[in-house]
Amino acid sequence: MDPQRRPSWSPFFNAECAVAAHSRPTLCFRTQNRQSAYVTETPEDMNSPLGTVIIYARDMKKTAAFYSQHFGLETTGEVVEGLIELRTTNGGAGILIHQAAKSVKLGQVGVKLSFHVPDVAAFAAVAAQNGLNFGAIHEANGYQFANAKDPDQNSVCISSRAFRAGITR
Repeated sequence: MDPQRRPSWSPFFNAECAVAAHSRPTLCFRTQNRQSAYVTETPEDMNSPLGTVIIYARDMKKTAAFYSQHFGLETTGEVVEGLIELRTTNGGAGILIHQAAKSVKLGQVGVKLSFHVPDVAAFAAVAAQNGLNFGAIHEANGYQFANAKDPDQNSVCISSRAFRAGITR
């Protein structure tokens, strides 16, 4: 499989996982329900980078200020078309802050924003001086990470995984 291309997962409901005759590179695996499946390369027109994360917030300006102050995203803080836009200066995905409806349960979504930092302890120390306290620093497979919550109780973390030895990005 071409390392520059991202794989896509497709179900294949055959106990033999008989996809060897498939013309594209394929990898078989078993799902939790014991069905077979395969991975194939993503078509050229479906290979898209993550560009924006939308965060629902009760207080849009407070949430925008949080990500600007603690993670260096740039914003005017102005609400345009019902959104506050935050941009990165290093080419990463941007964030849009959207007003949460009263019915939305904040902090209950299965998503965590992970910010790449080379030194978790140093970043956490500076963040603490600025009012953002991260939890314990965890070690995992040659990298560190620590977790915190934004003003709307959404999970955020800082991680050195992208900088671990022997890994190139």
